[in-house]
Amino acid sequence: MKKITLLGVFLLSVAGFSQTNKQKIQTYFENNLPKYGLTSQDISDLNIRSEVYGNGTKVTSCRVVQRYQGTDLYQVEASVAVKDGQIFRVESSFVNNIASKVNAVQPALSVTNAIARVYNDLGVTGANFAVQSSESAKSLILSDGLQEDHILAKLVYYAVDKEHLKLAWHYDFYQPGTSNYWTTSIDALNGQILEKIILL
Repeated sequence: MKKITLLGVFLLSVAGFSQTNKQKIQTYFENNLPKYGLTSQDISDLNIRSEVYGNGTKVTSCRVVQRYQGTDLYQVEASVAVKDGQIFRVESSFVNNIASKVNAVQPALSVTNAIARVYNDLGVTGANFAVQSSESAKSLILSDGLQEDHILAKLVYYAVDKEHLKLAWHYDFYQPGTSNYWTTSIDALNGQILEKIILL
């Protein structure tokens, strides 16, 4: 019981620590909108994806993801360093005026239909896709019926240029029958492949 109680205190402390940093980061960007060319709506849905505390430096490095209506902007992040309760370094690639740049908020293609198009592009046949688990409707784990390795799927906004954000399904997966590991983004409305990179 004592161990369980101590674990509960630890988890609450971590949650409180994270919440405090989130509030500080939110306030920082709200107070510096002109500096980054952002609007209040652009920073209304920020999410701290990770926090790493350096015992030597006493610095907490926060990875902050920009979102629009709960959907991540792919590879659009800010790196924020916090020390002694103060933000002292910020590196940001945040996008401004998001609402005017997105093409949709709901996908026309399902997560399984979109990955089927990716497999077809790779010449992979015989797949039977199914959702194995999901963190949300925008973050899922799929199987293809051909291998044990799973497919990581996430609904994102993909920046095709500075003025256009396309709603897309993003996948990370091993190509069946090979050792090739792909990271791919496909337009969630029309199935166009926006990015296809082999990592391994």
